[in-house]
Amino acid sequence: MGVTDIFCFLNDWFANQNPAYCFGGTCGVQAIFAFLTVWFAHGVGACQT
Repeated sequence: MGVTDIFCFLNDWFANQNPAYCFGGTCGVQAIFAFLTVWFAHGVGACQT
């Protein structure tokens, strides 16, 4: 998992691909937040200072 996964997800989300647009069981903008929650939980997310 890496930053490119976010862009791939957003490409699918904007193309209304159901697995992305309804990620986490909630369709729409909430799916983006659901994806980011999983992405950050994976340990690749925000910069470490």
